[in-house]
Amino acid sequence: MKINKSLITVLVVFGLLFSACGGSGDTVTENIETQSISPETIVINGAVNDVPIPFARVSLVEYPSGKKLTESIIADVNGKWSFSLDKNLLSPNAFVMIKAVNRKNNASIRSAIDTDKIIAALGNYEADETTVSHYTEAAIVLSEIEGGLDQEKHDRLLGHIKLNNGNPVDTGSDEIDKLAKTIQKSFDNNTSSNDELILHTYEHLVGQIAEVAIPDEHGKVELGLPTLYNNDIEVQGSLSTGGSLSIENDKIVFDLTPQQRQKDVNITITLNLNDKIVSKTILLPALGSSVGHYKYHAVAPSTDLLASRVSVMINGRNYTVIPYSFSNVAQSNAETSGITINGSVRGKAFSGFKIANNYADTKILLKVYEGKTLFDFTTLVGDSGIITLASNSINIGNIAVSRTDDFQPIEPNDRNIELPPVAPEF
Repeated sequence: MKINKSLITVLVVFGLLFSACGGSGDTVTENIETQSISPETIVINGAVNDVPIPFARVSLVEYPSGKKLTESIIADVNGKWSFSLDKNLLSPNAFVMIKAVNRKNNASIRSAIDTDKIIAALGNYEADETTVSHYTEAAIVLSEIEGGLDQEKHDRLLGHIKLNNGNPVDTGSDEIDKLAKTIQKSFDNNTSSNDELILHTYEHLVGQIAEVAIPDEHGKVELGLPTLYNNDIEVQGSLSTGGSLSIENDKIVFDLTPQQRQKDVNITITLNLNDKIVSKTILLPALGSSVGHYKYHAVAPSTDLLASRVSVMINGRNYTVIPYSFSNVAQSNAETSGITINGSVRGKAFSGFKIANNYADTKILLKVYEGKTLFDFTTLVGDSGIITLASNSINIGNIAVSRTDDFQPIEPNDRNIELPPVAPEF
C-alpha cells in the first residue's frame, strides 16, 4: 500500500484552568498541531520532571546556531510534551536545546539532544535527556562554564543523566548532583524568579572554588572564577584583610603581603542581576595549612654548591629527600645563610643538607621519592608531614615510606635456626 505523505493536521483543543497555573481562573485554550509521521518527520517525546511540572511551557531551539525550530507548546498536567519536527530543519553535528519554563515563576531549565541521533531516528525519539530536569540543567550549566556545549561535554555531562520509572535520579556525579539540588530549590519554588535561579546557580559555582591562592613574587593573587554564563551578572568582591580586589577576565585579582597570606583570608563575592543580590564567602585557608600548598622546591643558600636535597640507600634502593615550600623563591634570590635539616628514612639517617634562610620561621614539607632522577607522583613514597622551621637547625625525625617490596631478611620464630647473613647496607 502506498503511504500518503500529505500531512494530516489534527487540532486538539483543550481548556486549561488558569488557576492551576497560579492565575486568575480564566480558561486558556491551547492549540497543539500534530503531524502524521513521514520519513522526514520525527516526533520527539519528553517531560518536564524536576518534580512533574504541570503545564510548563516548552520550546526547541538549535544550538549553537540559535535557530528557532518550533513554536512553544504547553505540557500536560503531568509535565509530558510532544513535538513533531521536520528533520530538514536540523543541522548535523549540532544540538536541539529543550527549554522548559515553570509558568508560575518564569524560571527555566534546559536539556540538549544530539541532532545526529534525531536525524537517524525513525518515527519517534525519546531518551533520558528528553526529560528536562534540574539534573539536565546542571549538566548544561557545567558545559557553559567550560566554554560551551560540544559533543565531548554532551557525552561526558549529559551522559550521566539517569531515570528511574521516568523520574530523574542522582547521576553519581557529585559535581552535577550538588548543583542540581541548588537549581531545583529555585525552579520548584513558585515565589522565586528566573533571575534568582541564575544567581543561586552561579553562587553555588563560586562556592566550589578550590584553587590554592599563592601570591607571586609581587604579592599578586589570581583566583579563577567560573565563567559568567550570564553576562548580565555584576560581580564585586571584598577581602577580610582589606586591600584592593578586582574582577578581571573571570578572575578575582587582589594583593596580599606574605604576612597576610599566612592567615585565613575570607573573600566575599557579591552577585547582582537586575537588582536581585546574593553574596558568597570563599575561605582561602592560610598558606601552609594543607599538604597541597607545598609545590615549590625549597632552594639552597646562595653560597652552597650542593642542591637542597639528599639521597640515602636502603637495602640496595636509592631514596631522595627533597624539601618543598609554599613560597616560590628563585635561586638567584636565595640568602647566603641557611637552615640545616637532619633526619632519617625508614630508620636510616641521612646527612644534613641546607635550605636558604628565606624559609626561616615558615613551614616546609619533605617528600621522599624512590630513585635519584624522576621526582613525581609515580615515585613519591612518603613525606614528613608539615614542619615548622623555628631555628637554624632541625631534626625532623624518621620518615616512613610506603615501599614494602624491597628485600628484608626473613626472621623465623625458632631462634635456634642459624639466620642467613643480613643484606649489606651501603
